[in-house]
Amino acid sequence: MRNFAQKRVDELQKSVNEAQSNISILNKKNQSDFILPETQIKRNMIADGFQINDQEVYVALLQSIANIHASWWKPDVKWVFLHAIIYALWKYFWNHFSDSHTERRNVEFYMDHTSMDSDAIHLSELQWQSIAVCAEKASVTHNYLKFLGLDSQLIFSSNCKLWESDTAHAYIIFSTQKGNFIFDPTNSILHHNENEQITSFSPAVYKISQEDFEHFTAKDGTQVAIEHKNQKIENGKYIPFETQVRVYW
Repeated sequence: MRNFAQKRVDELQKSVNEAQSNISILNKKNQSDFILPETQIKRNMIADGFQINDQEVYVALLQSIANIHASWWKPDVKWVFLHAIIYALWKYFWNHFSDSHTERRNVEFYMDHTSMDSDAIHLSELQWQSIAVCAEKASVTHNYLKFLGLDSQLIFSSNCKLWESDTAHAYIIFSTQKGNFIFDPTNSILHHNENEQITSFSPAVYKISQEDFEHFTAKDGTQVAIEHKNQKIENGKYIPFETQVRVYW
């Protein structure tokens, strides 16, 4: 797996024709190329950026694909990939959703990395720390999708509405023969048991129109609202639970 991962990453690096500047919320266009290991992804302009420069993050993806495929009951390869991605993120970063505690610890981590010489944070420094939020998860997910041969764009937005207030957010749009989709790897569909405890999670993927996809690609400020539905088990079956309206742009 490590040899395959390294060869695939080498191929993807060679496919990037232009030098990459730092990636941040100030970017004027979406990131569509594979993110190079030396490229910094900056949460803000004060703290150092992190780099996707750890081969183990791709090994985690391959291991997740193998494990899920071995027991998967659906023939749709895309869904195997998407489930494998969110489980690989969990395996590497060690948190499958974010809350206020995660956000606070994430901010504390980056405030401890504000060097004057702009030293980059190696991705391995975030491994198993349970502090990854949208910037880390969406950026790695973008590279995962490129690794798997899918057409992905990474979006850093200054103004999404996922709960009650507007917030900066990072997420993915991608295309397949079945259409265009928003993929939010940070905020998965959460599955609850009868006692409303979280027991598992699945990919938050929402189909969008070609028109909406083009608005996202152009970054023209058009808002797209979707319904996000967590799930709860009842009488042995999962039913919608805690419906939220999310606004992406």
